[in-house]
Amino acid sequence: TYFQDRNRRWPFFTQGAGRDLLLNLVRAASRLVAVADAQLEAREDGERLRREGQGIYARKPNKKAEDVTWSQQEYAHAGLQREYVRFKSVQRFTETYALLERARAAGCFRDAAAAQAEGRPRA
Repeated sequence: TYFQDRNRRWPFFTQGAGRDLLLNLVRAASRLVAVADAQLEAREDGERLRREGQGIYARKPNKKAEDVTWSQQEYAHAGLQREYVRFKSVQRFTETYALLERARAAGCFRDAAAAQAEGRPRA
């Protein structure tokens, strides 16, 4: 069981192979978050930036007004970058993994491999 959302409301489930991949991702992302933390701690205004980033991530202020989640200025915010790596790396990975699991179960890869072996164009 794992959660993609910061409030841990929506549980997701995976098998052993997915769990192992997810743990590797969390280890890699944790190193990036540690780098972001060190950069914020080195700044005089680092704690303020961290809190602002958490607020920007939570509010998504442009979602309704601009039909985008965050503005370019917000994406450049050091605190938001920390939050983004912390949460979106897991969300994007698990979304992709789940899609690939469904495609495999539907036979998409088998069909593509067979087409390639036979020299047919892949659909």
